Amino acid sequence: MRRNRKKSNTDKTGSMPVNHRVGGGVDRLSQGDLNLLLDAAMQILETVGLAEVSSEISDTMFDAGAQLSGTRVTMPRNLVLEAVDAMPKTVFLAGQVADFDMQVGGQNVYLGTGGAAPMIQDLTTADYRAAELRDLYDAARIAHNCRHIDF
Repeated sequence: MRRNRKKSNTDKTGSMPVNHRVGGGVDRLSQGDLNLLLDAAMQILETVGLAEVSSEISDTMFDAGAQLSGTRVTMPRNLVLEAVDAMPKTVFLAGQVADFDMQVGGQNVYLGTGGAAPMIQDLTTADYRAAELRDLYDAARIAHNCRHIDF
């Protein structure tokens, strides 16, 4: 946890930011569809693999059972499934202010902006152009003041 961060950040009305919602009640895919998706992902990792893996990561992957296939790193299905099972089920992300901490995982739901805007629509000309630092700063300020945007 960060030291020296503010303990609270309320808006001018005294309302606290909305940074925790419970969700997870919508199932868009059937269990059969999920199984097909998982099987396709496993086949890709087993046969196509990954390219441009850093040496630090690839060494760890090779030690765990991944193989080098040409210039790509492939992984057997059991290696991927064991790695997923070993992952923590939730991750704590500390905000600059404690009110904006997020416990990601479980049924917690957070809404974000996507974080990157390489292009932006110019409000004067309606043309798209490369975003400048000021554009990103303005977009971040808008998102920060929208109660239902978490990051």
